[in-house]
Amino acid sequence: QLPSFFMTQEKVQCPWEFRGKIMRDLLEEVRDRHVDTMDGIKIFYDSSWILLLPSPEEPVFNIYAEAPSKEEAEMLVHQYTEKIRGMIG
Repeated sequence: QLPSFFMTQEKVQCPWEFRGKIMRDLLEEVRDRHVDTMDGIKIFYDSSWILLLPSPEEPVFNIYAEAPSKEEAEMLVHQYTEKIRGMIG
């Protein structure tokens, strides 16, 4: 029996000129966590993760999260969506 996991995603508008600064600021903010930067920024939590992936074609961040519950996945996406919007101003 494998445990259930839930995925959710969101797109956040981000002007091209803010993307590099936001990526650097986010990496600085999560420097104490287990992070993978192969494709965007993937931040690992105890039983969940979130991937912040800038689109190469649109001025957006694609945000994906996986967690043991739908609510936790949605909470992670909401948290980082608001964080990016706040960094943009």
